Amino acid sequence: MESIKLISIVTKEIDDDMGYDDLITKYEPVYEYDEEGEETQVGVKIIESMQYSQEDADRDWKEVMKWIKEDEHRMDAYGREWYMMGIRAVATLHFPQQNTESKIIQRISSPGLFGIESDSEDYTKGYFEDVEEEQIATLLDMLEVMHVDVPNDFMCKLAISHTELSVDYIRDKYPVAR
Repeated sequence: MESIKLISIVTKEIDDDMGYDDLITKYEPVYEYDEEGEETQVGVKIIESMQYSQEDADRDWKEVMKWIKEDEHRMDAYGREWYMMGIRAVATLHFPQQNTESKIIQRISSPGLFGIESDSEDYTKGYFEDVEEEQIATLLDMLEVMHVDVPNDFMCKLAISHTELSVDYIRDKYPVAR
């Protein structure tokens, strides 16, 4: 029987909306009242936060409130001025079927790296290209475990950086730990 044949490897940019709610800190102001009944904020109670603890608020609640307001402003701009994205590599494989000329087309992807902010400084410093190459290297390792023959001169299309790299180049740059 014929072996599994690799048809293509490409990288994909994926919108990543996961984690939006995790970035919003839920809190309540803490007040003290003087003899006339005038209230003065004296702290903040952190109800739920992935970033700040009650210990942070107890240490310097005004600074924590400044950070929370900055976070809220940033999240208000989400989807308009910036977004989160992920990158993964996807291989298209042809699986032969017994007693027929037909093939089953299947795709397998690397785990991907998500939570990349579109306006990060890394965007201009080749970070995405590095992530693309790492994702392809991971995918190549996965294909090797599946005993898929990947020719050294096979070209991988990097969709985000609009380039093509040979499997040889990627294997040299990211050697498999054997």
